[in-house]
Amino acid sequence: MKKIFLSAALLCGIFVSCTKSDNGGTTGCTLSSTSILGKYKITAVTFTPNAIPYPVNGLQYFPACDTDNVYELKVDSIATITDAGVQCSPSADATGNWSLSHDTLSTTLSTTSQQTLSGKVSGFSCTGGFTLTGTDTIAGVAGTAVIALAKQ
Repeated sequence: MKKIFLSAALLCGIFVSCTKSDNGGTTGCTLSSTSILGKYKITAVTFTPNAIPYPVNGLQYFPACDTDNVYELKVDSIATITDAGVQCSPSADATGNWSLSHDTLSTTLSTTSQQTLSGKVSGFSCTGGFTLTGTDTIAGVAGTAVIALAKQ
């Protein structure tokens, strides 16, 4: 009887110690205004226009000079865009503010290309990046954009 109880206790201990955490398996890493700080680059944009029921590659509609920009979320709610790599004319450099409310990121950036990062954050990783989902207008067409950002 002791062996059965001991075996059952051991199995329970193994199952409890091997469960995944709720934040994607990265212990100690949850979405917060501190953990999201850093530099990011857009790696993909999936855009679903309101009038068309299927997604398209939204990144193809960005000017080449905007696809390599670096977005930075800094302390004190400061957000910046750095026109890296291929330079836009005029420059896409911008400074503004950002905020995180639960899982919704909002930015206000004054730039000639009117770029912002706003939407619902999902798939957040402290080291890898995250995905943003929100409404947007690309090439004059309204729809839903899913933007993948990689941490730099």
